Amino acid sequence: MIAQHISHGFIDGMAQWLASLCTMPVSVGQEGELLRPGHIYLSPSERDLCVSSRHRFQLQPSPECSLYHPCCDVLLQSVAEVYGSDAIGIILTGMGRDGVNGMRAIHRAGGTTFAQDEASSVIYGMNQEAVKAGVIQYELPLDSLPDRLLRDVRGYMDSRPEPLA
Repeated sequence: MIAQHISHGFIDGMAQWLASLCTMPVSVGQEGELLRPGHIYLSPSERDLCVSSRHRFQLQPSPECSLYHPCCDVLLQSVAEVYGSDAIGIILTGMGRDGVNGMRAIHRAGGTTFAQDEASSVIYGMNQEAVKAGVIQYELPLDSLPDRLLRDVRGYMDSRPEPLA
């Protein structure tokens, strides 16, 4: 799930562009939609994306006075609430402080937090704020993040108990 600060009207184009770059399906999250593994979801620009305890999307109106559309904190905090210690948050290059409170929520829930390092960032802003807040466990170059994330997810999947018959 991705919350990317973007002007209204451009998120569908971003979804199409990302879909052209990767093999996984990419779409904009819809109200009530059930999350599917191996699918990339973008938050719509005019609403804030949340995850419900039933693993479905809920869309909340973004406050008019909000600086960030969509809001990363809203998405990350809902992920922390629903997935707890299984939550993983990644914060990349960008301006502002959005994402710090959401990463804090994941960190406090026992989840795993990553940030893009300064050297590979275009703007070391959002990620720097999260690092300074002490809520990031791993700060890595952008090109190292995918392999590390896959390693952690695979390790988690391998350590899960077999389901009872």
